[in-house]
Amino acid sequence: MPALTPSPDRALTPAQKHALLAMPPSADADIASVAEATGMRPNGVALALRGLERRGFVARQPGDSPAWRITFTGRALMQRLTREPA
Repeated sequence: MPALTPSPDRALTPAQKHALLAMPPSADADIASVAEATGMRPNGVALALRGLERRGFVARQPGDSPAWRITFTGRALMQRLTREPA
């Protein structure tokens, strides 16, 4: 299996962008909390988080319920997205 490397060529989908910006910077986030923060449906949040995980921006945490934590690469992208004009 190849190593996960973020692809700067492909833009994030709007759902991925919203999910990434709703992630807490230093804590785990579950699907329900991200869905509540973004106003998205839970299924859409799950797909967005999986896409972010595949690209290396978030990492799934082991445990009973699925939870994700933002990676250093994801934090850098989050900071860049918050600085960009809308």
